[in-house]
Amino acid sequence: MKGVDEILDLHRKWLRGEPGGRRAGFRGTNFPQANLAGMDLRKVDFTNANLRKANLRKADLTGAYFMNAYAVGANFTGACFIGAYSPKANFTNANFTGANLWEADFWEANLINTNFTDANLRQSCFRKTDLAGANFRKACLQEADLWKANLREADFTGADLTDADFTGADVTGARFEGATMSGTEGLLRGPEEEQA
Repeated sequence: MKGVDEILDLHRKWLRGEPGGRRAGFRGTNFPQANLAGMDLRKVDFTNANLRKANLRKADLTGAYFMNAYAVGANFTGACFIGAYSPKANFTNANFTGANLWEADFWEANLINTNFTDANLRQSCFRKTDLAGANFRKACLQEADLWKANLREADFTGADLTDADFTGADVTGARFEGATMSGTEGLLRGPEEEQA
């Protein structure tokens, strides 16, 4: 973590358009169990970074890059993840409870057993994403794209799925009790229910 504070000071200057500022880049950096809670990390590049069990609670990660990042077990509770770009990243067992992930992109990412309780996932992209066992209880997934996602055993209890696209998704064993499903497309329940 040496030098991170200095790097982020320069990054804040860059965000404000001040002279001498520089965008922070942590590509391939090793940050396991790092404490980045509450930090301004807008547009920071975490491509290929190791953020295993890192604490990013209430951090501002608007527009940040997490392509191929390894964030297993990381804590993003209450974080701002608006427009974050995370294709093929690994967020297994991560916690996004109450986070704002509007228009976040998780294309082909690994989100097995990830917690999205009460999260805002409006217009987020989960195309071909592995979300087996994920918790979406009371989350907002309005207009979310879940095309060909693996949603086996996922929990959508009380979630808002208005206009969400589940085309080709595997929802075998998923729970939808009390979910709002107005305009939802392509919701197939798996082979067992299709045969019923």
